[in-house]
Amino acid sequence: MNATSIVIAGKTYGNGYVPTAVLEPVRNAPANHYLVEYAATQFDAWSDYLYAETGKRLAATADIYQVSSCYRDHANQLWAAANAHTHGLGTAATPGYSNHGLALAVDINAPFYEDADLWKALTESAALFGFDNAEGAAVNELWHWVCVRELATLPHPTTTASQNREDDLMKYYRHGLAIWAMGPGYAHLCTAEEWAQLQTAGATITYDFGNGPASQRAFDVVKAAHTQPSK
Repeated sequence: MNATSIVIAGKTYGNGYVPTAVLEPVRNAPANHYLVEYAATQFDAWSDYLYAETGKRLAATADIYQVSSCYRDHANQLWAAANAHTHGLGTAATPGYSNHGLALAVDINAPFYEDADLWKALTESAALFGFDNAEGAAVNELWHWVCVRELATLPHPTTTASQNREDDLMKYYRHGLAIWAMGPGYAHLCTAEEWAQLQTAGATITYDFGNGPASQRAFDVVKAAHTQPSK
């Protein structure tokens, strides 16, 4: 990739000269970490997926000098390139040619690149969310991942590594990402999207979002489109 410019909302910006106003803050990152909107959305969805799979939160992380590991403007990339070897910060692309300067690259947190099981979960799911480590692997940076494509839709919970729908949804339920839908003669787990379809079809149901860290977010997704549920 390593292009010298990127087009966002019809405007072309040079590498390292993208205003943060046209970027999206990364939820799973320190403050002032930005990516292109679709890359941020896909990264945060990937983080949620891996949390449900492993109980560990994938995040972007600043280095010890607080240089952003997501979007990096030209001045910060100059600093990174000049100090990479001196300060033991790995390698750094030539300023003007970095995927950090296009707001498409992210350096992730340990222990995802240090633990064999977490690494397996990471690498097996990356393509589902549009990320790859080819660029990082070429310079022995297992933490460096690039969003290589925009996804039309994010993966459905049932397209995870598990082939058992109920096991999948129970795992998501524990983290607040699935809902128990209960009505006359049935009770089953479903996603927020499936719940919305049931409502559209006129089903009368009650539901429970679980107690995981994403339960409030799942609640808000449904509340935004439907009336507030009674618990």
